[in-house]
Amino acid sequence: MNLKLFIIGLLLSYSVIVANPTKLLEAELEESASTKEQKIALKKYYTGKAREYRDLSKHYKDLSNVSHGGKSGHSDADRKKFQGYAEKLKEEADHYEKKAKSLKE
Repeated sequence: MNLKLFIIGLLLSYSVIVANPTKLLEAELEESASTKEQKIALKKYYTGKAREYRDLSKHYKDLSNVSHGGKSGHSDADRKKFQGYAEKLKEEADHYEKKAKSLKE
């Protein structure tokens, strides 16, 4: 177990360059979840993250449809920026929903 923690710590120390530390921790949790209770908890976590990202996506989509006044060039730029945020958040929500569905209890 100590070797496993050491490796996780080592990976996290290099995660700034290599990958998102949250994704690494989630992968480790998914790999180590062995009991039904652990898998249920992880499934709830993934479902909650999906819901959170869906709500944020909807918020940014709504913002992209609101006129903020000012010059039209700025409004178009804001609209595209918010639409981009909404799309990325939707992709993350889809990712977490897929992970939740893939867990076998």
